[in-house]
Amino acid sequence: MSTPFFDKCTRPMDLVAIVLVLLFTSHSGFIAGQQKYPTKPVRIIYPSATGSTGEVRTRVLADKLSQRLGQPAKTLKEFVALAKAKPGAITVAHGGVGVANHLPAALFFRTAGIQVLLVPYKGESAALPDLMGGQVDALFSYSAVAVPQIKAGKVRALAFAGVERNHAVPEVLTFPEAGFPGFHFDATMLLLGPAGLPKDIVALLNREIALILQEPDVRATYATTGSNPVLGSPEDLAALIKLEMEINGGLVKELGIVLE
Repeated sequence: MSTPFFDKCTRPMDLVAIVLVLLFTSHSGFIAGQQKYPTKPVRIIYPSATGSTGEVRTRVLADKLSQRLGQPAKTLKEFVALAKAKPGAITVAHGGVGVANHLPAALFFRTAGIQVLLVPYKGESAALPDLMGGQVDALFSYSAVAVPQIKAGKVRALAFAGVERNHAVPEVLTFPEAGFPGFHFDATMLLLGPAGLPKDIVALLNREIALILQEPDVRATYATTGSNPVLGSPEDLAALIKLEMEINGGLVKELGIVLE
């Protein structure tokens, strides 16, 4: 894997590994239709600081009520079972048609043999409020967006799509560990420059950015969200882009994804 600068034809630059997780709100109701109450997610508002005695006790009560009233899925297998019981009823958000977290979502649901309603947003930050508010049931998200919400207890992570567990949330199982062997998906964020950028400028930016990404404070910001900076040459990244286009391009056609 690598990092660098690259123009929009062939040259790379900043390559940052971003991983995906499937999130599920702790109060979403997939099976609400089977009983008179609740028929939708129930919110409990505690008017004080997170971590206070009352807030902690309220959270315990909310979790217990969820269990007794048939509200959250706590594992990926439970999520799949709920989806199979109510085909097309579960809503799953993603950051936009054709973007990195749309592809693994579509691929996983096909692999698991379930039908859900995929809901595109203009970015994950736009989807998060609806996830936490119960307007959508689940979200495929980059770790940089998801990890702070997981640590704050605002969402429940069901699985991590990387090959190994994410170091920022090591308690979250990978998809194979959660019962779906062979499934993994890594996403990479690229920093690109204009076509025709002189090679000496590409080399300069590549070198300086590589040094920046190795500075302790910069690496620390990546680590807190479970992401990893990746270093290398423009040629390395050009090869990676070619490979990704071959893999994901075929996936896009196979899944029938059409960009808007």
